[in-house]
Amino acid sequence: MLNPLFEILGIALAVSFLTSYLRRRLIGPEEMAKMKEAQEFQRKLLQAQKKGDKKLIQKLKRRQEYYQKISAEVGKKNMILMFISLGIFYAVFMALTPLYGSVGIVASLPSDLIIPFI
Repeated sequence: MLNPLFEILGIALAVSFLTSYLRRRLIGPEEMAKMKEAQEFQRKLLQAQKKGDKKLIQKLKRRQEYYQKISAEVGKKNMILMFISLGIFYAVFMALTPLYGSVGIVASLPSDLIIPFI
């Protein structure tokens, strides 16, 4: 049997690769491009509002409904992906708790490293 630290690290990597794979399958390059386009629109709209450019704001407002629709579609897929990822994480966590719950300390931080609020 391997050191529990390396076993847990391997399992964490597997879960990470699985969620990355699911993200690529669920959200394709088209959706990523649409999401980037919607973010660019939001940035332009905020800049126009900061500058007070009413003409540009009116021009951008005409396209706002389209970009809100895109954001909603991609946001829905992101939400589904989040719940799937949480389900995978909790399933793995529940499966591993009986195996590693009584092992004790598996890894510790170096003594001079201080992470606040932990």
